[in-house]
Amino acid sequence: MLHYAMSAFKDTYIYEKETTLWNFPDKNELASLFFKNLFSKNPLYLITKRNPSWYKEKNIDDLINLIREHNIYLIYIVRDPRDVLTSKHKLHKDSYYVDMDRWKNSVNGGERVIDELSDYKRMLVVRYEDLVVNPGVIERSIMSMTGLVKRENVESISKLKDNIENSESIDGEMIPYMHKLRNFDISSIGRWQLDVQKKEYFDELLANDDYHSQLISFMKKYDYLEK
Repeated sequence: MLHYAMSAFKDTYIYEKETTLWNFPDKNELASLFFKNLFSKNPLYLITKRNPSWYKEKNIDDLINLIREHNIYLIYIVRDPRDVLTSKHKLHKDSYYVDMDRWKNSVNGGERVIDELSDYKRMLVVRYEDLVVNPGVIERSIMSMTGLVKRENVESISKLKDNIENSESIDGEMIPYMHKLRNFDISSIGRWQLDVQKKEYFDELLANDDYHSQLISFMKKYDYLEK
C-alpha cells in the first residue's frame, strides 16, 4: 500500500514487482528509465519494494551495504502483529496469510537493518497505523527526508485509489495483492478484535514460549502495548 502510495509524489517511478535491490534495474530497464526521464529537469526517484527473500542474512548484508554506498532512502514500515498474524488473503490458500516463522524472520531482519543504520539520516520508520490515521504527518516526514513534492493533482497520499487512477505510469499489476484498490481505510486497524477466532488464535501464539517474548517486546517497542 505504501509502495503504491509513493506515486503521489512528482518524479517517482514505481517499479511494481517485488525485487531485490542488487539485481535491479538491469540494462534494458535502465534504458527505459533513462528515456522516461530524458526531458525532465529533476532527478527520477525509483521506488522499489523488497521481495520475500529479502531477510536472508546475505541479502540483508547486501541491502545495508548498498543503501550506504548509493545513499538510498529507506522506509521501514511496521504494523500491529495482532492484525498482521490474523490477516487473510484471497490469493492465499492457508487460513492466515502470514505465519509466525515468516513474521519472526521479517521482524528480525528489519530490526537488524534499522539497528545497523541507526546513524543513517535517509531512513524513516513508519507505523502502518500512523500512516492510515495521520497520513499528513507521514507525508510531511517523507517529503522532509527526501525532498519530494506532491503532484499537482494530489490532495493526499491517503487518496490511494484516486492517485493511482490519475497516474499514467502505473499498470496496477500488483493491486490484487492488496485485495482491491482503495483509499486508506481506518477500519483496517484492529480487525483482530472483532473476530473471536482471530483473538483466540493470537492468544495461542502469545502463550507459546517460543513466540511470547518477541511478540511482547515488539509490541512494546512500537507502542502497541503499554510499556
